Amino acid sequence: MSIDSVTPFIEPLSTVIGKFLEAEISVHKSILINHKEKQIEYDIQIILTNEASKREGLAAKIQSYFKEPFKMEGVLSFNALLVPTHYDLVEKNITSLNQGKFQFDIGRLIREVKFDIASLKIIARMPDNVLEQLVIPTKSSSGIHEGNKIKARLEVSLDYGSAWYKKYDRFEVRDIEYFHTISISPATIGEVIPREFYNKMMAAARAYPVSNKKVNEFFSILSKNFLLFESEQYYGKVFNTVTVDSDSFEVVDVTPKMQQREVIAGGPQVLLPGSYRIRFRTRIEGNEIVKRTHAYIDIDKLKAIFSEMIALTNLQTKHLTF
Repeated sequence: MSIDSVTPFIEPLSTVIGKFLEAEISVHKSILINHKEKQIEYDIQIILTNEASKREGLAAKIQSYFKEPFKMEGVLSFNALLVPTHYDLVEKNITSLNQGKFQFDIGRLIREVKFDIASLKIIARMPDNVLEQLVIPTKSSSGIHEGNKIKARLEVSLDYGSAWYKKYDRFEVRDIEYFHTISISPATIGEVIPREFYNKMMAAARAYPVSNKKVNEFFSILSKNFLLFESEQYYGKVFNTVTVDSDSFEVVDVTPKMQQREVIAGGPQVLLPGSYRIRFRTRIEGNEIVKRTHAYIDIDKLKAIFSEMIALTNLQTKHLTF
């Protein structure tokens, strides 16, 4: 990623802020990016001094800095508030928003209105390509079998984070939502299926010839029942198999994906869990550049889910012998 990609979003208000600071006016400045909504929010507070002698020279100085109105495009909404006055900046045409084009006549504001604090909040669009380069999650991975869990490393990093932190007092990227797919190995599936039923599967697989209607019926019923793992009926239980070891990451959605696997080489295929596509949510704030945690799939809970499907399969195939 090039710094040129984010500069258009860092600079517009930082230039204005710089002029106020040059005039020795206190400014509180923050940026909040809503990753999910694809929006950037600028929040600026301009605080004038209470010393009359200093305030007298401010108007002339500020007007020399802001001879033209400040302009910004791609703006969705704004809110400008003055304290202690309730001066209507929109009605007086000091601020305006027309088809995404925002304008703020700062020179007129200083010249015409008496105030102590000016607060300005601007919400603008943030393009997908910039967000994709700004926030970078880890790629999908194969889960590591660890004890009674499948473990995967999660990481979200912020590219050119220091460029934002240098310009603003507070910088935050919230509601970062992204998908991470965790692959499930065949060895793990071996732990999920009880030994007794596994032996039944193997017996059916060894009697596999395509002409054997009983074998075909068994694996057809088995795959149909195992496919319930992807259904709405089991969504809540599947969702509860996933945890993270940090409060800063949240599991938003879990989509299991079944995969055709051979029971034995050259034998019949059955639908078994192949992966979890998980949507996570997190945020980056303060001076963070990287946020890390681990996600886990609980094998015992996975086994409990498949025990229900196996019980149903046993009931439906009790008349079949191999």
